[in-house]
Amino acid sequence: MPPLDVQSIVDRSRDEIVELIGEYIQLKKQGSSYVACCPFHDEKTPSLSVNPKKGIWKCFGCGAGTSPIDFIMQYDGLEFIEVIRKLAKRWGYTEQQIPGSNPNRSTIKRYLTPGLAEAKQAIRKEGKIIIRFTNEPIGTHGHTVTLNRPIYSLQAKEFASIVEKVELYPSQTPQELEWTRKSIYSLVPHLRDVHVEWNGSLVTWVDALIHIFNEESIPLEEFERAVIRCIAAISEPLERDIWQTYFVNQFYPK
Repeated sequence: MPPLDVQSIVDRSRDEIVELIGEYIQLKKQGSSYVACCPFHDEKTPSLSVNPKKGIWKCFGCGAGTSPIDFIMQYDGLEFIEVIRKLAKRWGYTEQQIPGSNPNRSTIKRYLTPGLAEAKQAIRKEGKIIIRFTNEPIGTHGHTVTLNRPIYSLQAKEFASIVEKVELYPSQTPQELEWTRKSIYSLVPHLRDVHVEWNGSLVTWVDALIHIFNEESIPLEEFERAVIRCIAAISEPLERDIWQTYFVNQFYPK
């Protein structure tokens, strides 16, 4: 079996989109498409649609959706290359045949932030990146970045290569709270200073997660596991201990 290139895995994932997404959520055939309740926000009526002919999915409730790889990245909290390797192993390729950690940049370009390279000077001057969420086209203006989906780990690494401080300014809609929560999970392992605007004040990422937990009614066990994974991903032991202690004192006050 010949070595795989990244694009061939992307193409095959589109061909098998129904099978791939169907392993995560229950799909129901509706005409030429499949529908399901979206796992990325709370809903009782299915608003997520999978189009096997085009190899794409779309949630008309929260606006999420593109490729099956994008779905797996969001659902499993994986980076792009991690999903590529996962799918390659699934389809019987050996470790030697699977692409390494440097896929072609054109393939991962859409997971990176438009305009960020051109804005580096302005961002460094301010010493921080401000993130706002929108359903409009995304881009970078000065040191403000607008995104229409959560921050992925690849983007978090981009930001960390420029500054150590990121501020998130979400509106407190269910969609943006969910995007903020998932963005924090991506950012914290790479950045030392992540704050979120909440009711007119900037709070730490731990405090923001606790606020979001109360707003979203996330199951307690799921929330605790997510925060523990987030803290465990911090590489510096002292900093990791500090955030663990802070979380315990904030979330489980005596």
